[in-house]
Order: sequence, then structure tokens, then C-alpha cells
Amino acid sequence: MDLASALQGDGQLDAAEETASHAIDLLPEKGEEYQVCQGHRVLGRVYCVRGELEKAIHQFEVALGIASSFNIVDQLFWAHFGLADLFSEEGRFDDAHTHLERAKRYGFDDPYRLARVSELWAEFGVRQHMFEEAKSEALRALDIFEELGAVNAAAP
Repeated sequence: MDLASALQGDGQLDAAEETASHAIDLLPEKGEEYQVCQGHRVLGRVYCVRGELEKAIHQFEVALGIASSFNIVDQLFWAHFGLADLFSEEGRFDDAHTHLERAKRYGFDDPYRLARVSELWAEFGVRQHMFEEAKSEALRALDIFEELGAVNAAAP
């Protein structure tokens, strides 16, 4: 799944899709739920980049189902975060807000995740022309990233 994620991040979408799908098929039904969940999230990101939104939503929802069943908190966070990002880009701000609030619940104890939530809130604010709120969230994210020594993690 790490390879599939790296391929997706590098823009090699076909290879990422093939790798994630193949890995999901190879993993046993029990004991590897974390990896299977991660694979569905990779597929969700691949389909999102391709503009295949229904497929992307489906993959994120499959990941949520697995993560919920096994209480895999970080996967719950990232699946909700992925849906929030997807819906925000589509202008579906109510749906985006719902998923970002859920992501925030699963990331409250992790400063990096909270910074990513603030970063996405800032993007929401810009998309909705709420510039003061966007600025506040962006500064909050930057402060957290600076505290973590991860300023390069902040979006450009």
C-alpha cells in the first residue's frame, strides 16, 4: 500500500490503481484490515484525481466501513478528510463540512492531523469567500506545523 500511495502521489495513477487493487486482492480477509482500508483510500484518491467522483466516494466509504468496524482511528480520520476535500472541491460545502467535523473528532489528539484540518478549513474559507476565517485557519495550521518542525508539510 505504501508503493500504491507513492505512485498516486507521483501522478502514476494507473500504476497506483493496479498496485492498490492487486494488494487488496492478495490480502487475507482477516488480520489485514488496516492495509485493506488504506488501499481503498488510495483508490479513492486515484479516482478523485481522475475526476471519477462516484468511484472515489465509493472507495472512501468502503474505507470508512472497514475502519469503523475495527475502530481504526487514523484511517477514519483520513477517509473523512478525503471525502471532505473531495466535496469541497466540488462545491458541496455542507457535505464537506460534515466530513471535516468527523475527521476533526478522530484527529483531536494528533497535532499534525489538527493542522491538516485547519489547512482544509482555510481552503473552504477561500472557496466560500470567507477570507478572514480562511486566514485565521491558515495561520493556525502554520503555527502547528511550525511547532512540529514540519513547515514544509503546509500546502503552498
